[in-house]
Amino acid sequence: MSLSKDQLVHISSGKNHTLALTNTGNIISWGGLGSGRLEPSGNGLCIGQSGDNKPILLSGNIRLKTLAAGYGVNLGISQGNQVVSWGTTLIGLGGAGNDVSKLAPVPISDLPLAKYVAAGDQTFAAIDLNGKLYTWGLNHDGVLGRLTSDLNAKPGLVDGLPKLKAVEIGQSFMIALSQKGQIITWGSNSAGQRGLGHLNSEKPTVLNSTGRFRNLAVGATHVIAVTEMGQVFGWGSNHLGQLSIEGRPYIDQPTPIFIPEKIKSVAAGLHFSVALTESGKVYTWGWNGFGQLGLDDRSNSYQPKRVLGISRMNSIAAGETFVIAANSHEIYGWGNNASGQMGALASIQKTPQAFLKFS
Repeated sequence: MSLSKDQLVHISSGKNHTLALTNTGNIISWGGLGSGRLEPSGNGLCIGQSGDNKPILLSGNIRLKTLAAGYGVNLGISQGNQVVSWGTTLIGLGGAGNDVSKLAPVPISDLPLAKYVAAGDQTFAAIDLNGKLYTWGLNHDGVLGRLTSDLNAKPGLVDGLPKLKAVEIGQSFMIALSQKGQIITWGSNSAGQRGLGHLNSEKPTVLNSTGRFRNLAVGATHVIAVTEMGQVFGWGSNHLGQLSIEGRPYIDQPTPIFIPEKIKSVAAGLHFSVALTESGKVYTWGWNGFGQLGLDDRSNSYQPKRVLGISRMNSIAAGETFVIAANSHEIYGWGNNASGQMGALASIQKTPQAFLKFS
């Protein structure tokens, strides 16, 4: 694989695979289901550690500007703003048949041109060029934000929302960020992940906050968000310290999380949180069963701690049990590597190690 002319543009982490997009349009992948690594029989199952952990260069005629890794199915946006998908699912992609297995991006025909996509566990979302939201896939606990009788719904418009710039998908809930910095939530509220100050579940609701937000991330049942001033707030499940407060298993409204620097962006795994500072440092906190906090141990942490050994990072991403951090010429990983989602590193990697370097 020759990447002599490439620089990193975007990274994204799925359940147990990693995707990287370069400025030349190359899509590089590592890991399990959704990475493009298949068994020789072509049955759609990942090889994982039993096979070759070298990165895969995905082929295809569609050049992307951004991408989102999911739980076997990935989404992307082409240079022409088409929504595309690839990967593997045995239940069909939003009513599109019983089996989808594509190793290169293919356009989704019943969606408008878009600027943002999100891929969850068989649930998907896209924001069109006018800021309108479309959702599709498995519909449970109101996660699609719209009325539909289909268990596996085709893409449809979510009415009544302000113009959006981002959306993220958790476990049976979604969180959206408006162009004016408002947060809107819908779906399951079992652990207060809707941030409404109670545990009732309602239709899409604007979060009651005086601050304006610029970035957000969701784990299984928790949310962390960054204000325009670089402050971090969190809400939802806190049973493993993912919201940095001891003694409270859940927090049902936005609560500040102290980090001693201004934060640029956040990421969230299953039950842990990650923050990238404006100066390029990385902080982590919460569950640490696979060393995914990058602190050279496997102890949970209720306090954000700086990950040593890396600096001047440009971007971060989190899978269920691992973390990716990158600058324009190196990608680092730590945590669970059982599916080779960080290449040939150890199966449990407790400190950051580079697994791709551009020449």
